[in-house]
Amino acid sequence: LNQVECGAKSASPDFVAAVAQALRIDVTVLTGQPYVTELQQDRLAALVRPIREALDLYDLGVDDELPGRPPAELVAAANRLCGQVRAARLRKAAC
Repeated sequence: LNQVECGAKSASPDFVAAVAQALRIDVTVLTGQPYVTELQQDRLAALVRPIREALDLYDLGVDDELPGRPPAELVAAANRLCGQVRAARLRKAAC
């Protein structure tokens, strides 16, 4: 592994398959085949597009009846949202 990482040896297909199996991921994740990445980007764009459109159209005015939330609560909510996005749970994050 170290020799492949430093470029002393090239990664054979068997080596890549073994690493993918050890990591429990698909070989295409390691090889970075463009069509997989493009497909993921297209799916992500399709999920994000309605959110962006809604935000562009919606103007939230001041509502004095809504209580302000404490900063710690806002930070916790933002961290939950970021965690959902990092875990690719975009539908859950959008709700």
